[in-house]
Amino acid sequence: MKPIVAFPFRHHNTLYCEEAKKQLRDAGFALVCNDTGTQLNREEQKALIRNAFAVVAGTERYDRDILSAAEQLKLVMRFGVGTDNFDLEAMEEKGIRVGVISNCNAVAEFALTLMLGALKNITSCDSAVRKASWARYPMYELRGKTVGLVGFGRIGKRL
Repeated sequence: MKPIVAFPFRHHNTLYCEEAKKQLRDAGFALVCNDTGTQLNREEQKALIRNAFAVVAGTERYDRDILSAAEQLKLVMRFGVGTDNFDLEAMEEKGIRVGVISNCNAVAEFALTLMLGALKNITSCDSAVRKASWARYPMYELRGKTVGLVGFGRIGKRL
């Protein structure tokens, strides 16, 4: 029987490329996915991870109760940053390794895009153009401005 990698969160189809899933399958893993399009309730989550070797997690909780259903679980990877939805003490006791899959570049680029969009009043301009209008809105240049970043973790440093 192939070891199972479970994807219990509802957005796995839009957040994971097929190439990554193919690599897991080619490496000998079977994939079990939440294809409901909705967040699983606790019992459904337990059922999905019951026989999993690894879980690629979203924001769903992994507390003692949920983890008790997964006797074969050895790894939980969080898609994103932060592990505040994990009971790290219980995971350590069960010998479950924990990691995060974060894309600092993508988040930093998106933050920059939002900053420039605000500077150039993109949402107002977009709305006007969609209404067949070419209204004028104030726009500013970044030149000569000071940009402040609150927090200077991986994403802030990348930005």
